[in-house]
Amino acid sequence: EIEKFVNAFTVNETYFNREDHQFRCLTKDLLRERIAAGYGKDQLRLWSVPCATGEEPYSIAMWLLDKWPLVDAYSIEICGSDIDTEALAAAKRGFYGKRALMRLPAQVIDRYFHQEADDRWRLIDELRESVQFSSVNLIESNETRHHGQFDVPKRPHLLRRRFASHCCRQPL
Repeated sequence: EIEKFVNAFTVNETYFNREDHQFRCLTKDLLRERIAAGYGKDQLRLWSVPCATGEEPYSIAMWLLDKWPLVDAYSIEICGSDIDTEALAAAKRGFYGKRALMRLPAQVIDRYFHQEADDRWRLIDELRESVQFSSVNLIESNETRHHGQFDVPKRPHLLRRRFASHCCRQPL
């Protein structure tokens, strides 16, 4: 019953490349700083939470594959977590409508999606298999502890106001 209640009241407003300025910051500054500081010698772990129906962690994977020249030098683990179990199930299936793809260039859609119906696209298997999903309640510290250490914990929707007030004053 609690799970149904939580699923009914979560907000899953998202689409691919919703926060692409953050992806630029990720590859331009954050990953470079982490690597220079000795984090993730040959492995990087990124955590997208809350991830809703998966558009953000999949966007991170596509961005790294297409835009980060060091992508092949590292074993990269991308995890997406959310409290909404129905949203996570949808993320794992990898089916999306036209609205979710509205910010993706046609060549990215062609590379990473198969059109299943007029207004439905499915992520290619390789991309779906590259992102792991799990349910997590961020208020419960024992639930977050089992995820281990991440090089980049990304919580854009929880920190949106703080991130916007800090980063928007600085050029990317």
